[in-house]
Amino acid sequence: MSLISKITLHPLRIPFKRHYQIAAGEAHTHLEVVIVELQTEQGGTGLGETQVWRRHGSNETLPGLVNALQQLLIPQLIGQSVFDIARLAQRLDEVLSGRLATKAALLDALIDA
Repeated sequence: MSLISKITLHPLRIPFKRHYQIAAGEAHTHLEVVIVELQTEQGGTGLGETQVWRRHGSNETLPGLVNALQQLLIPQLIGQSVFDIARLAQRLDEVLSGRLATKAALLDALIDA
C-alpha cells in the first residue's frame, strides 16, 4: 500500500513580461500559483497545481490558499493511501465546502502519485 508521508507546498508569484488586461477588471501583472508535491512512504511523488482564483467575485489570496491547504486539507491526507482517491476527495469536501481549485491541487497530486 502506498501511504502519503509528506506534502510540500511551493507558493509562487510569477511576474508577467508585460501586463495584460481583459475586458473586465484590472491589469494583470503576475500569476500566483501553488505547486503541491506529495510524497509516499515508498518514494513515489505526485505533483498538483492551482492558481489564486480571483474571478467571478472570488477574493482568494495566495496566503489564504496556502493556509487552507496547510491547516485544513493536508492533515486529512497524511498516512492515507494514494489509491483511495474517491474517499479522500469526499473527506476534503466535508472539511472545506467549495474552493474547488484549492482541493484540485491535492487531488491532482494524488492522481499523479
